[in-house]
Amino acid sequence: MKNLNKKIIEDLASVHHAECISVYIPTHRYGSAVLEQEDHLRLKNELRNLKDILQALGFQDKVITEKIKPITRLIDDNAFWREQSAGLAIFLSDTVFETIRLNFSPESFVYVNASFYLKPLIVHYAEPFDFYILQLESDKAKLFEIENDTITERVIEDLMPLVLEETVGYDFKENHLQYHSVQQGSKTLQMHGSGAGKDDSGLEIQKFFRAVNKGILPILNTAQRPLVICGLEHLCATYKKINSYPGLFHKFLPNLKPDENLEVLKAKAQHVLAPLRRTRFQNDLKSFKDKLYTPETAFDMKTIFKAMFHKKVAILFLEKGYESWGTFNPETNDLVIAKKHVSPNVSLTNLACVTLFLQGRKIYELDREDLPFSASSWNAILYQ
Repeated sequence: MKNLNKKIIEDLASVHHAECISVYIPTHRYGSAVLEQEDHLRLKNELRNLKDILQALGFQDKVITEKIKPITRLIDDNAFWREQSAGLAIFLSDTVFETIRLNFSPESFVYVNASFYLKPLIVHYAEPFDFYILQLESDKAKLFEIENDTITERVIEDLMPLVLEETVGYDFKENHLQYHSVQQGSKTLQMHGSGAGKDDSGLEIQKFFRAVNKGILPILNTAQRPLVICGLEHLCATYKKINSYPGLFHKFLPNLKPDENLEVLKAKAQHVLAPLRRTRFQNDLKSFKDKLYTPETAFDMKTIFKAMFHKKVAILFLEKGYESWGTFNPETNDLVIAKKHVSPNVSLTNLACVTLFLQGRKIYELDREDLPFSASSWNAILYQ
């Protein structure tokens, strides 16, 4: 079972077969729901719905049983259920079988079409707030990447020794620093210096921090994400003076307590960065409202779909829980809206989310009353 990331969505979006099966269910990490196997039962119920859909498509029971066997096997796999988080997504076709652990709780849902139903994943991922945490000590530094709510330690392999020698000097690197990589499902950079008996505000610490700053810049400049420092206040203040990355956040994080883990570190950083995230979202809302009734906004499906396939949609605001069925022909710009999900109709909201995700656009899913133009379920800012 995998955790959600961008490449998984991209790979799933590239799959096109006659019957692509998508199953979503909420799951539980612990508690009575786990003991009473509620998640097993929920998947059983969705399998019944899946069988009904496949029967309606004309498949015989024997063929259905064989087709969905990979999912059926999961029901009695106790080890599989011990690995759950808040939700589960399952994708099955003639060439693909993927189970994705979700850190959010989706609505139970089954979808069968010529491509996978990825809207829940995309809406969650296309509005991410990714950032970095730099954990500092006087003689040690670790860099963490938070992407799609998952924290991972980053590794710098050949770059850091060169930077240390250039910035700090060979003797300092050779005699005072030891660094190594630790791999336990994630990549780690640890840089250790002598530190003992030295004034943290001294020249050696400043030299060390300059090496750290220079070493991580290639990673930070590529992603252009906020950076939060974690450590003792006077060390963070020293690093702030040395830092040359423009995305450094002005507030620091205190050191973790002995009983706190990386998930706690991530949560503390998200709390500190929450105002920045809200500001970005509010700016996007304000941008739509400022451009309302101009050629730079749209709130009817046909205009949005036409603009989308010409790569003219910058941001899409979509009503939460809203679904629309039909077909769209990008060559003729013909949009046909249907009342039911029957062939050849597809989920138009899923089609829009997949298309915009692959174009690298922003997608927000909001309650109807929170949409910038609440009279429509579709709001878009367009490129001109």
